[in-house]
Amino acid sequence: MSNKKRKSVIFFIRGGGLNTLLAAGLLILSVALLLTACLSNRTATDINNDLERFNVTLYSQKEQIPLDKPLTLEGEQYDSAQLQGKYVFVSFWATWCPYCQREMPSKQRLYDEIAEGWFDFLSIAVGQEPETVLNYMKENGFDQPVVFDLENELKDVYAPRIPTSYILDTEGNIVARINGSQEWDSARALRVLNYLIPRNY
Repeated sequence: MSNKKRKSVIFFIRGGGLNTLLAAGLLILSVALLLTACLSNRTATDINNDLERFNVTLYSQKEQIPLDKPLTLEGEQYDSAQLQGKYVFVSFWATWCPYCQREMPSKQRLYDEIAEGWFDFLSIAVGQEPETVLNYMKENGFDQPVVFDLENELKDVYAPRIPTSYILDTEGNIVARINGSQEWDSARALRVLNYLIPRNY
């Protein structure tokens, strides 16, 4: 009699333990899912905030910048075919523009320390003779790749206000436009670039 009671009590304790474990497991799973959802929402919000603060306009329609129009230092049309298959950072600027001057050091650091092995880089100097541009770059220690939009053909369409930068995908389509002067090696800039440009493609 006492043995049967003991067995039933033991069974009850074990049953309660199993139920408790299942309930705890479900509770942990629910909390994990809730935290994941909150984290995802927060991440999406953070990305949107970064894009907004960085003056980013995303492009949903296919559009390309005719990069065969600028001239090289030798006075020849730039061969844009060399950019095919790569993401490209394109920047419109001029030496006389104070906002361009402000962002040039960080843009150079972006070129020197970050872009290599990730994306290609092309600066388009607008409305100025190559000698003026090259002298400015040499005096300030800038050596990023540069071509020349002498007659403002591209500037008038794609960069009415400078500086203006673009991210192009591997087929030359515009991914995004970034308006205004930026600190290109800042934490926010890197978050934005990581969002716009895949690391492995």
